[in-house]
Amino acid sequence: SNQRLTTEVIQKTHFSNRLQAINRDITDSIHYAERIQQSLMPNQGDLLKAFPGSFVLNCPKDIVSGDFYWFHKTSKVAMIAAADCTGHGIPGAFMSVLGITLLNKIVSTGEWERPDVIIELLDLEINNSLGMGRKEHLHDGMDIALCVLDSSKQKVQFVGAMSTIVHVTQQGIAQVYRGNRFGLGGYMRMDIKKFEIQEFTYSPGDMIYFFSDGYIDQFGGVLGKKFYFKNLLSLFKSIYSMEGESQKRRLLSEFMQWKGDCDQTDDVHVMGIRL
Repeated sequence: SNQRLTTEVIQKTHFSNRLQAINRDITDSIHYAERIQQSLMPNQGDLLKAFPGSFVLNCPKDIVSGDFYWFHKTSKVAMIAAADCTGHGIPGAFMSVLGITLLNKIVSTGEWERPDVIIELLDLEINNSLGMGRKEHLHDGMDIALCVLDSSKQKVQFVGAMSTIVHVTQQGIAQVYRGNRFGLGGYMRMDIKKFEIQEFTYSPGDMIYFFSDGYIDQFGGVLGKKFYFKNLLSLFKSIYSMEGESQKRRLLSEFMQWKGDCDQTDDVHVMGIRL
């Protein structure tokens, strides 16, 4: 009887050690995937050099993220995008890598400067890459906000696919721009999608905020409710005059305080661009 118990203990210990080893291997692989994903994203230094006083806050739910940002500069304009891909973790990360790769491909094939054209081409490329129409890919895609900034005219052209941006002036006036109510990829026929350009002017020192829904959908607070967009908008209006790194710290602090002991709901991405 004692020998049988000893054997069971040894087997359980061996099984536990084996599980821990497998878990370490998987975690190590995901961390390596994280480094690959980060290397594909634009260099934050280049973004901050082009737009001093800006920031990028990225808080993945599961090490790698389905949220990503993208930056490209031509001789005339700068293009900035933030996207939220279907899923999080490994599936979301695969989609984000696809999105970054396709955006780079699109701008490398010509001097595309119209945000609606870039978004339409990205939608087409996603559909072609994933073989849309097949049942298993009906829900794969991404939401994205893309801005084309012309500093010579102090003009911004914005196109959103299920995404919103916020423009806050130096006087603290916030203007919300909501994109079209359909994302990229997915089941909707491409021929009925029409991405509309929204255009506005800015003054040097204004801020533009991009964000995924992970921040506003986070459960927490005293009642365990979502953070909601109205609270994030108020937060933007209270921090817009701060230096970029200070804004980033404040946003992270508010998020962690709101989340408390609740599990993180989704990937979180917030980016502020000082114009």
